[in-house]
Amino acid sequence: MKDRFIKFLLVFVTILSFLYACDKPVVEEERKPSDLVVSVVSACQAGKTISSVTYGTNEVSLTFDDGSVLVIPQKDMRIADCRNSKPAAVGVPPQTTTWCVSGLITGVPYTPERSDIESLVVYAYTDGYTLYIHLSNGSVIYFKSRIDELRKRRNLPVVRITTTAPVVSKEEYVSGKIEITDTKGIYGSSEVFSAPMKIRGRGNSTWGMPKKPYKVKLESKASILGMPADKEWALLANYADKTLLRNVTAMEISRICGFKWTPRMVSVEVYMNGKYEGVYTFCEHKKVSSDRVNINVAGDGDIEGDYYLELEQNMDETVCFWTGMGAPVMFQEPSEPNKAQQDYVKKYFSDFEDALRRGDGSYKDYIDEKSFIDNYIIQELTKNIDGNLRKSTFLTKERDGKLEMYHVWDFDLTMGNCNYFASDVPGLDNSYTGFFIRYYSLHGKNTGWYYHLFKHKDFEEKVRARWKELYPQLSQIPQFISEQAFILEEAQKRNFERWNILNQWVWPNEKVLGTYEAEVGYLTDFYSSRLEWLNGRI
Repeated sequence: MKDRFIKFLLVFVTILSFLYACDKPVVEEERKPSDLVVSVVSACQAGKTISSVTYGTNEVSLTFDDGSVLVIPQKDMRIADCRNSKPAAVGVPPQTTTWCVSGLITGVPYTPERSDIESLVVYAYTDGYTLYIHLSNGSVIYFKSRIDELRKRRNLPVVRITTTAPVVSKEEYVSGKIEITDTKGIYGSSEVFSAPMKIRGRGNSTWGMPKKPYKVKLESKASILGMPADKEWALLANYADKTLLRNVTAMEISRICGFKWTPRMVSVEVYMNGKYEGVYTFCEHKKVSSDRVNINVAGDGDIEGDYYLELEQNMDETVCFWTGMGAPVMFQEPSEPNKAQQDYVKKYFSDFEDALRRGDGSYKDYIDEKSFIDNYIIQELTKNIDGNLRKSTFLTKERDGKLEMYHVWDFDLTMGNCNYFASDVPGLDNSYTGFFIRYYSLHGKNTGWYYHLFKHKDFEEKVRARWKELYPQLSQIPQFISEQAFILEEAQKRNFERWNILNQWVWPNEKVLGTYEAEVGYLTDFYSSRLEWLNGRI
């Protein structure tokens, strides 16, 4: 009897123990966001603005406008790449408490009671411009980015020009009227600008192309599309550049380099006498003025005053001369210097070239070295067929100053868009490899200034140091190209309906790629490849 009672008691205690255990289930430790998630959410809440999103093999890098970079390893936060696809559907199905992505259960609980900083990540994706994050509390956070501004800028300003006669000459102006519509004042302070003006053709080889470039001269100074007031403006056609972007891209590089003046440029759509002419670049015309080439031009009795000069082998200005090393110098301002002024400038160039030949470093007494280095970098980086000191090179010589590369100009045939390099000479082809500006003089093609400059180790070291300083910003140019192409996405379609050339060879194209997307891709690839090739050698 006693044994039976003990057995019964043991069974009873066992059952009670089991029931007690069932009443107190084991609770999983509460899931908390990782330190990475906390830092990402904190950066978003702080209002940081993304300037670029870079995709790596195992990570995504966010570069912010303040220069800081946040690297997110995919193993810590998997981020979907939705540049060319729609993001997944995210939600909590009825009668469940777990998030689903594209209909699949994630295992992340729905936590409406948590704040953003306490929440878990359900799903994250980028569209190439910003990062979006679905959180377990139901909110969706995203970094501020330029995408909203870029979408607005797709409404390109529309330029309507009406003339009293056809524009058929680069010399003779035709009178007329210009009206510029800037919807909602996105680019400037007013929505509509209207003024009387005169217009003529401009350019050298570009004037002979079907889509014509123009120079516009207003009756009085005016600010247009947010640019400083002036009378003279240019409309670049970019007919041979099917991306329509090489000039604006080069000016962004110029801005990074910090030249004394970088011509301001805005993409616009142009109508001439009611007929649609396509996408143009409306920009500041190169000239002496307080907001452009800001110098005090030498008067007739002033010998050592300020001069604005151009190297251009066409030699089509009123007063021109060749230097001993073969530089084709033209006087821009004063346009008709007297003999004493011409002799002064000629002697200055002669003394500079003599100093180069001596090889003793005395060339530094004659040139602004930084501007020559920056000019070298932009011309070499873009592999500019015209950048070897034979065309479109602009210098100033100011009173008590030195020769300075004041600004750059004309880049539609750069970055892989030219087929007449000397392919029999190493490095002188259209590929992204090979030094061009530095060694071109070895083959009798230019003045040889950079050839002599690079004989000096000091100059070479300064180029290397300057390249290292500029490289991080130069690395952002592909993102700039992407943004500008995004802005032109709709307008370029209308341009190439007007000019059906995407499947046609246009002088001097290296390639015929067939689509606008392929043209932009080729430009981006050429630039990126050349940047890295030069970085590995400079």
